[in-house]
Amino acid sequence: MGYLNHRQECVVVYRRKGKKEDNDLLVILNLTPIPRWDWEIEVSGRKYDKEIFNSDDAQYWGSGNINNPDIRMELLDKEEKKYKLTVNLPPLGAIVIR
Repeated sequence: MGYLNHRQECVVVYRRKGKKEDNDLLVILNLTPIPRWDWEIEVSGRKYDKEIFNSDDAQYWGSGNINNPDIRMELLDKEEKKYKLTVNLPPLGAIVIR
């Protein structure tokens, strides 16, 4: 899996690059009314380990039921800095990970 291989699931993923690599953000959009539990994506370059925005959060009038207090991350290739992330995606929602 990579950034652009989720067409059938109607999930869009992109990286917002910061001035420093540590400021990069990963934005994941679920464009269906179906929650995506344990959804996996491969990323490279750096670790993404903290959810900083979730549109399903109750403070944004979401259900507050689907969140990622801990981003599950597995190292796939140490030399290429490749990781597999596992996250929960809210229906018709977005998460942002730093």
